[in-house]
Amino acid sequence: MTDSTRRTIFIVIVALAAAAIIVPRLGRSNAVLAPAESDFKTATARARTEKKFIYAEFYAHWCEACKEFEHAVLADPEVNAAMEKLVFLRVDVDKNADLAKEFDILAIPAGFLLKMDGGKYSIVARHEGIMEKADFLRFLIPAR
Repeated sequence: MTDSTRRTIFIVIVALAAAAIIVPRLGRSNAVLAPAESDFKTATARARTEKKFIYAEFYAHWCEACKEFEHAVLADPEVNAAMEKLVFLRVDVDKNADLAKEFDILAIPAGFLLKMDGGKYSIVARHEGIMEKADFLRFLIPAR
């Protein structure tokens, strides 16, 4: 085998490896999520005023499972419609370590369905990890 052939084979292998990494992520960049709050106090105030439940999602920008959950479930139009009936709070665990500690976050993504009662909240349901769309919609049932 000549050096030129080896070089061509190497380039093809590198190109295929790059494609295997990049192609599955191409459709992810245009995910549209329901409008979300990023501040806990703002979200709880809105939930009290609007008499709605809160779905609090704890995530990190570097978390691949969080990105997968966002694109496969949270960006789904049916999920977006369900999320309009509650206050959506997205909590970046890197920027909100105290809040993550308060909610005892051990793994991400993690989600909480919260109900406001006066000035306090109660946890109605909790999940950790990725959920399928149908399971997530069932998770939100108490908020309907």
